[in-house]
Amino acid sequence: MRAEINRNFYCSANAYKHEKGDCFFSNGTAIGWKWDNCRNSSCPHYHRKWPTPEQFEEEYGVKYPERGGVYYTVIGSEWMADNYWYVLNMQEAKAENIVCACTPWGMPPDTWRPE
Repeated sequence: MRAEINRNFYCSANAYKHEKGDCFFSNGTAIGWKWDNCRNSSCPHYHRKWPTPEQFEEEYGVKYPERGGVYYTVIGSEWMADNYWYVLNMQEAKAENIVCACTPWGMPPDTWRPE
């Protein structure tokens, strides 16, 4: 996928182009960031594919909404989806991994876990 930087990060401007070495918006206009910046937080479009709610707040400067969608696991399960409020208040099981469903990358692979 064009905007994929690595296993955990992507370019939210859909502009990352490894072959060219520079970043460009989809309309071809240069962002002005060099390719090296696409691999670190100095680029404002560098984001995690599946941030935890804490990482979301750190990256975007706002708390993840309680009614926002999340993916989560419980002990020994595959990823499941629900809203953040429900997962925080689950009575029957404790969620192990909670990541925000706020990017175009869909549900994480079954073997993937947040850093």
